[in-house]
Amino acid sequence: MDIFFKIGISMASRYDEIRDSLRSEIISGKISPGQTIPTRVAIQQQYGAGPMTVNRALIDLQDDGFLEARRGQGTRVVDYPPHLYNYQLAFGNHPNVGEEMWPRFYNVLVQAAATMDAKGPLRMKCLYGVDGHVDSDGMAQLSRLVESQRTAGIIFASSPHKLEESGLLDRTDIPKVAFRTGRGTVGHYSTIALDMSSFVEKALDHLATLNCKRLAVLTVGGLIERYSQQLMHGAKARGMEMQPYWNLLMSQKEAHSAANITHLLFNPSQTKRPDALIIMDDNLVEHATSGLIAAGVTDQVKVVAHCNFPWPAPSPISIRRLGFDGPQALKFSLSQLDLLREGHQPTHHDLKPVFEDEVSVYS
Repeated sequence: MDIFFKIGISMASRYDEIRDSLRSEIISGKISPGQTIPTRVAIQQQYGAGPMTVNRALIDLQDDGFLEARRGQGTRVVDYPPHLYNYQLAFGNHPNVGEEMWPRFYNVLVQAAATMDAKGPLRMKCLYGVDGHVDSDGMAQLSRLVESQRTAGIIFASSPHKLEESGLLDRTDIPKVAFRTGRGTVGHYSTIALDMSSFVEKALDHLATLNCKRLAVLTVGGLIERYSQQLMHGAKARGMEMQPYWNLLMSQKEAHSAANITHLLFNPSQTKRPDALIIMDDNLVEHATSGLIAAGVTDQVKVVAHCNFPWPAPSPISIRRLGFDGPQALKFSLSQLDLLREGHQPTHHDLKPVFEDEVSVYS
């Protein structure tokens, strides 16, 4: 073997050893945030490496955000290293896919993440297209962060089941939490669900206190299958009538058609009309309430509408908004990541809905 080739292999392996060893000491806490690392000369002597090899390893760790060099003070661990402060908010698709595949809740999470990131010292980076495909930019970015141990935890905006074959979900050294409707069945991560069952109960309770007697519901695919029976039984238990044909399924993609639906449903020419309306998806709110205006019944119908706080869907009339606090949901997910990092087992939690005037208390 060529002597220069041998030297090249030796230098490369020694460089990897120095970089990985120092990074491990930082991540394990052996070298604490703000603490100065050994001098370059001491590192050279410890590993039997030349100055160029040591310098290259330290530059890599600086580029990855673990170290900083200060003139006259040596090189030290940064105050807020990435394995403790850099979080990723991962989406399985992209914002340009349209409302049907990109719910308003995602926009609220993106805004909340940007606010957290701007305040610091915690950093929150949004990654898009984290879908398990190796040719995805989002997957490539996440893989690099994981490999270089630059993540304090990953928050999946929806079920990460498409990543099951990647091996990431099984890793216990990386805290992970996912917003999904049920507990994770594969992998080591906590789950958080937006409790729509409690949404139904709270909406029904509110309308019952207003003495509403006839209930209509506008909902979208996925929700109608899960909550129709609860709505029917819950309305009956509270003395409200809910005919099956007043429980209407809408497509988020065709949300504008909600205006005609409510106009028809509440039109004064109808011999029997509902006096209450629950809108279970905020993508329908603006159009559905416009239909009530067209029907001329805004003073005769009480409306409870789903909302992702603090970004309410536009409504031309006064409505009672009920939903989930996006910033609070993100803060709660961070607290779950902290527990996992401390060695706790994955858990499942249901986030409860709040009315608009309860958001500040809830936060």
